[in-house]
Amino acid sequence: MYFVAGVGPAPDLDDAVPLRIREVGEQEAAGGPDVLAEAFDAARARLTTRLPSMPLDRPVGVFTHVLPLDQCLLTRLVELVVHLDDLAVSLEILTPSVPAEAAEAVADCLTRIAAVRHGFLPVMRALARRERATGPIAAF
Repeated sequence: MYFVAGVGPAPDLDDAVPLRIREVGEQEAAGGPDVLAEAFDAARARLTTRLPSMPLDRPVGVFTHVLPLDQCLLTRLVELVVHLDDLAVSLEILTPSVPAEAAEAVADCLTRIAAVRHGFLPVMRALARRERATGPIAAF
């Protein structure tokens, strides 16, 4: 799993990959919200026709990694759901719900990452036995 690869301390936000992510985001946002929305709509239209016929093990480049398509889509889904919440909180509105299948996939992925990062027992206790939890558990 892409998110679990090399799980350790949180990355330094001044490292090459986080810097590149911010640079690309700033470049894509430079044209304003209308240009960004048009690019999103165009990408969605392309993917709507192409994705159903692509094999799930098709290699996809994501920054410095190459992932099978199914893992790439899972990472994008996690990012979308997490940042949907970030955006809603920043706008001081309720976080919109996501489809149950997406919520389940994201919860499963984040739980697995947290278990790799913290160990199974602390995650299980945080979820099921608050009185025995040793502290907060987070995937990232």
